[in-house]
Amino acid sequence: ADRPGLTIVTNALNIASELALRRNLKLFVTGGIARAESYELLGPLAEAALRGFNLDVVFIGVNGISARGGVTTHEEDDAHTVTALLGHAQTVIAVTEGAKVGKVTFARICDIERVDELVTDGEADEAELAAIEAAGVRVTLV
Repeated sequence: ADRPGLTIVTNALNIASELALRRNLKLFVTGGIARAESYELLGPLAEAALRGFNLDVVFIGVNGISARGGVTTHEEDDAHTVTALLGHAQTVIAVTEGAKVGKVTFARICDIERVDELVTDGEADEAELAAIEAAGVRVTLV
């Protein structure tokens, strides 16, 4: 957030509120239907806003990620909006806690090959991390 000249596009209300007062950033917030559980703005309005952007790096939080099942989430509307976001991204970084690595949840976002990097913690299953790396995804443990 301290990097000068950075442009951020988000559909997350909590992230937008954290960054809104930083004068060194240009912040774009999508419209959409607010989901109280996740502070996300989703749906056709969010997707329409995303069509106007070309994005260098996109960070996505996911509920499941596996080499065989790809990237997934619990809600179909979330998956639809994130899929629209990925259509405008050069680099995709998936972020999730280790317990969600190897899991497949209800709604598919994309194949594992669409992800450039996975950021997770040391609790992730080592065999699954190896399979994800074999699929061409860089794995970063934090």
